[in-house]
Amino acid sequence: PRFKHTAAIFNNYFCVFGGRNDKMYREDMQTVSLNDLHLLDLRTNNWVSVAIFGELLPQSRWGCSLVASNEKLLLFGGMNLEKICSSSIYEINIGK
Repeated sequence: PRFKHTAAIFNNYFCVFGGRNDKMYREDMQTVSLNDLHLLDLRTNNWVSVAIFGELLPQSRWGCSLVASNEKLLLFGGMNLEKICSSSIYEINIGK
C-alpha cells in the first residue's frame, strides 16, 4: 500500500514514484517513505519496476511532484520523516 505518491504519463507509460507506506515502518529503517519508480505500459497493461541509479539519487519522499516532458521525467519537492526534501529537480531519463 502507498499514498501521497506522485504520478505522470510519459509516452506510453503511467509512471508512479515514491509515496508513503506506514505499514513498512520498522525501528531499524525509521522511515515510511518510498523512492521507487514503477511504470505501467499502457499498451500491454504490464507493470515494470525501474532501478534508479546515478551520482545523485532522490531521497525517499511523499507529497512530491512528477512532470513528464518528451524525453524525461522531472521530480521535485516532497518530504519524509526527517525533513522537507531539498528543492533540487531530479531528471529521470527512461532509456530504451
